Amino acid sequence: MDHGELDFNDDVKLHLQPGVCWATWSVPFDKDEDVHYVASAYYLSPAVRQYWEKQLNGPIIWFGATLESITGFLDKLLLERASHNAPRPAGAA
Repeated sequence: MDHGELDFNDDVKLHLQPGVCWATWSVPFDKDEDVHYVASAYYLSPAVRQYWEKQLNGPIIWFGATLESITGFLDKLLLERASHNAPRPAGAA
């Protein structure tokens, strides 16, 4: 998973909880009908699989990812969220 190459589903990104993604080293990045696509950079322990299966409530297709790509994506997501929540200067549109 290279966050620069994948087109992340905006609805999925909107509802991501970065803390959970960091804890599981996994990022849901798309959904097609009832099938969820999750990239993970860590061994899929039963606890991680069960957590995501319960949260996403549907079948999951797992993709291997590097720690670097998960970190890069989550860092970028947090920066985007921070910039959207930053106060705007007076007179800014």
